[in-house]
Amino acid sequence: MLRSFQNLKGTVTLFHVPTSIISKNIAAVIKQKYPVQSTHNFNVEVTESRPTTDQLSIIRSSKGVPAEFKEETSSGVLGKVPILVDWDNGKVAIDNEAQALKILSDKDNESN
Repeated sequence: MLRSFQNLKGTVTLFHVPTSIISKNIAAVIKQKYPVQSTHNFNVEVTESRPTTDQLSIIRSSKGVPAEFKEETSSGVLGKVPILVDWDNGKVAIDNEAQALKILSDKDNESN
């Protein structure tokens, strides 16, 4: 059973905000570099849904979250800016393209 868990692909999620230039840029990189039928050892999901309450709780406790977002509510800014989350490593980029691309690059390097 443990062996089957070792073979599970990790997941990175982009909570995409179509009106945000940063979000559009991150989504374009994901579309180009991480196609649906990817050979990478992790999955990349892009969703236009806002994070759930449970997801927000995880996001707030993750590495890379600026202090001003730690106490945000789901109806606050966190639902209106792009958020990229590496669920396996607890890394988050909030409205930050460079940080999001670094998370993706680190995840790529991790799976090689």
